[in-house]
Amino acid sequence: FWKSAYVTLKNGGVTWRGQPNGTGGDNSGDPATAIDRSGRFFVGYIAANDGQGVARSLNRGQTWTHVQAATTRGASLLDKNHLWVDNSPTSPFAGNLYSAWTMFGGPNDAEIEITRSTDGGLSWSAPLVLSRNVNAGSHNQGVHIQTGPNGEVYVIWAIYDVFPADETALGFALSRDGGEQAR
Repeated sequence: FWKSAYVTLKNGGVTWRGQPNGTGGDNSGDPATAIDRSGRFFVGYIAANDGQGVARSLNRGQTWTHVQAATTRGASLLDKNHLWVDNSPTSPFAGNLYSAWTMFGGPNDAEIEITRSTDGGLSWSAPLVLSRNVNAGSHNQGVHIQTGPNGEVYVIWAIYDVFPADETALGFALSRDGGEQAR
């Protein structure tokens, strides 16, 4: 698995620095990065407790603070996450952060969940299930998030009807209210 590292901006990426335990402390990998329009850095990852963590840096990666974005809530692992920030200057939800993953075990086993932060990653909403209506035979995994110019949140993922096997289809969810509800 991968550990988080960051590039220093002082020399254009010539040298790299990292931390033995990754940004924000010990974690179990799957880093996903984002930078908001204010220059804050974010790294989403599987937290040491197998939930989802987000580390934030207000000083271009010099120091990092871990925030728990989601706990396992009875699951064994929140896996294959993605992190995104709405940086559209025309979005009414500019600055919102979104984190999504697959829950393995627990009440939403094999489903895609998403949470959002409206305060720069300090706090996170209760997770919403996005994939329940696609009825994957095995599981949903490999989530990816994007936002549109008017604050739309687009989430896409792979659907596995049988495992191990190749993906069967793609799932898609859309929110037009800044991630408050998914359709």
